[in-house]
Amino acid sequence: MNGRGICWDAKVGLLLMMAVGMGWSQTEPAAERSSVQEVAAAELPYTEPLTPPSFLTGDRPSLTFTSEVEADNLISGGLQFTGTYDDNVFPIGNSRQSDLSYLVAPSLELRRSTARWQSRMAFYPGFTVQQKYGERNQSAYNLDFDTTLQASPHVAVRVRDYFDRATSLFAGLLDNSLSPGFDPARVGNQAVITPLATRTGNNSAADVNYRLGKNSVMGVGATYYFENYGDAGASSPALVDTRSFSAGSFYAHQFDNQQWAGASYNFQRLNFEPGSRTTVQRFLLFYAVPVAQQVTLSLWGGPQYNTSGFSGGTAASVASPWSGAGGVSLAWQGQRTSLSAEFNRRISDGGGLAQAVTLQQVNAEVRRRLSQRWTMNLGMSYGDSDPLLSQAGSGYGRVRTLSVMAGLERVVNNHLRILMQYGRDRQEYDKAVRVLPNTNRNRAWATVSYTFTRPLGR
Repeated sequence: MNGRGICWDAKVGLLLMMAVGMGWSQTEPAAERSSVQEVAAAELPYTEPLTPPSFLTGDRPSLTFTSEVEADNLISGGLQFTGTYDDNVFPIGNSRQSDLSYLVAPSLELRRSTARWQSRMAFYPGFTVQQKYGERNQSAYNLDFDTTLQASPHVAVRVRDYFDRATSLFAGLLDNSLSPGFDPARVGNQAVITPLATRTGNNSAADVNYRLGKNSVMGVGATYYFENYGDAGASSPALVDTRSFSAGSFYAHQFDNQQWAGASYNFQRLNFEPGSRTTVQRFLLFYAVPVAQQVTLSLWGGPQYNTSGFSGGTAASVASPWSGAGGVSLAWQGQRTSLSAEFNRRISDGGGLAQAVTLQQVNAEVRRRLSQRWTMNLGMSYGDSDPLLSQAGSGYGRVRTLSVMAGLERVVNNHLRILMQYGRDRQEYDKAVRVLPNTNRNRAWATVSYTFTRPLGR
């Protein structure tokens, strides 16, 4: 069964379990059902949802300030124009080629909320144009969908999907970084720099949480993602497509001092085309504590066990099936400053350059409001991808990537914004070859965006 079939079966199974549970509750005698509801109402007056830490919900912390969180029940849209300069467009070969590229992208976003249902849908189509290499002009777009249903005081169901298609040069520029996205642990390896190629990816997730009591919650969920890479050119190495299916469960308890503790189990299957397959099982303990007002520190860790094989069914040679997985994150959301920092270690895909790897990744970003109209942001990302399979190595050995970024945003008025950013990337291989030597590049972006917002009637 392929990855899409597994994902569909998992979602159907979740829906069937929900339907059986709802049907069972309808078969109870009316008097007994009324009594149970009265006891639940007396013991569990849930005036607010019990939301576990982002490590369990799979959310990337938002960098919005508390003073600018958007309201629900609105429709927004706009138009974005981005110009990009890259002094090393093709990170291959020994010669550097610079180019100017342009992105034109309208946007449309819809937010809807009721007492039991919250939904968000956003669409960002676009078109990229390169000044020197017009044959690589193409359309680019992403679609973001996120909905949560409070089926009962105890049960919450959430379904999400994120689809994007763009060249590696514009990857990430279409989505809204201020909205919560998928946590890095639920997506593919984004730490490596690939040759200039078209990347098509999709992330889907379905989660069901059940509130056991006033301060306890358990949940089950499944995630599926794929990453496909287009032709990077005849002189470039072939890139590795990836399919991943994962499923897991957790139990979490919140103490009276707002601290969280619990455990989770996760199963993941990685399939590579062409190449191998890797199965990973993780058992993690976690702890989250609010260290200050609107500042949360989370830690998680435990063992992971992996088995691997080649597409022909032959077992692969793995140095050790047992290893450690875990991480730590810090999130701060204030009136004028927001910060997100995370370290994560886990088995992942190779981001197009390799098959299964042990990924150690550090991400940090800070956003600071300097004045009413000026905002700055600083960010860095470091990734260390060590091939897991000794017989199916990528050919480049260990890949280490460091990226830094700085930006400045000017709010002209309620609708018009100007953003200027600079980024520097460096990538090194243990076995650098002529086709793909160590990468060094500088990039600069300038974006002008116009947006509007309209309320929706209730």
